[in-house]
Amino acid sequence: MNILVIGGTRLLGLSLVKQLLVTNNNVTVLSRHPEKCPSGAECVGAEREEGLNRLVGRKFDITIDFIAYDAQAPIQVVNCLNPGVYILISSTWLTRLSPVMGADQGISSVDESYVNLVPDITYSYLLGKVGAESTVTELRKKNGCATILRLPIFWGHKEHTGRLDFYRQRIFNGAPVICIDGGNNCAQIVWTEDIARVAASWLYRASERPIWEAIPDNGNQVRKIIEFIAMGVGKQPSLIDVSSEQLLIDLPDYLNKEPLWRETCLNITESNLFSVMKIETTPMVKWLPDLSQQEANIYMSDLRRQEIAYLETII
Repeated sequence: MNILVIGGTRLLGLSLVKQLLVTNNNVTVLSRHPEKCPSGAECVGAEREEGLNRLVGRKFDITIDFIAYDAQAPIQVVNCLNPGVYILISSTWLTRLSPVMGADQGISSVDESYVNLVPDITYSYLLGKVGAESTVTELRKKNGCATILRLPIFWGHKEHTGRLDFYRQRIFNGAPVICIDGGNNCAQIVWTEDIARVAASWLYRASERPIWEAIPDNGNQVRKIIEFIAMGVGKQPSLIDVSSEQLLIDLPDYLNKEPLWRETCLNITESNLFSVMKIETTPMVKWLPDLSQQEANIYMSDLRRQEIAYLETII
């Protein structure tokens, strides 16, 4: 197949491009970081709009868009080229905008009271994705050649979001680590290599449904995830349970920065990539400790110093 990947030179995009090349596809990558483009792919090194203009008139079987953040982004693509099946990469976090929404359901309204559960920056990101999804829904009504793939949190080589390093830095520091509400909530985190593997085999079926999701399993408790990270780091952290209510009073910055305490598990749907393609995900204990060994910028942040001082007052 002739495939265009918009934003395919880091983390999941990079893993997917490599997988598509292994399975003998012709791959074009549009990225502002052409130096990171895998060998064997055609790379258009440019910002999104400039790159699309350079691709005007090109025809693809499939276009995978990792960097569409508003309602106009999908329109840019269809106006510049023949994208074939257009796949918008979105997020299962959209379910946080409505308490009754499933991972493969369209969003019809935003519950403002529910929005309080997400930080402002995340809310802005999600509203942008809502707009992009609405556009894709309209495109699909016209020709059936557009779909949405919602992804949960994914971690992989050179993970750049800072979520993994948040815990690794604290474990490396050696002092106790705060476990919000006991770390008993569950997070569904998928390995980028698993998504790349299942997505590469799924692409020919992408247009069958309006919305797909790639939730890996029933998740792991955050407490257990921290232990898996510690296995890779080679240290045994002391986890100190502190309630979110207490932290809101004593150390609100920690609540704003800690990446997983708001996570809850979503039900896997009939539109789940792994179920439909009959591909099993790799258990976290088999990949997260190894991933945790990768190079990182490990330093003592101001917030970490505040945490340690705070923990000394409650232990």
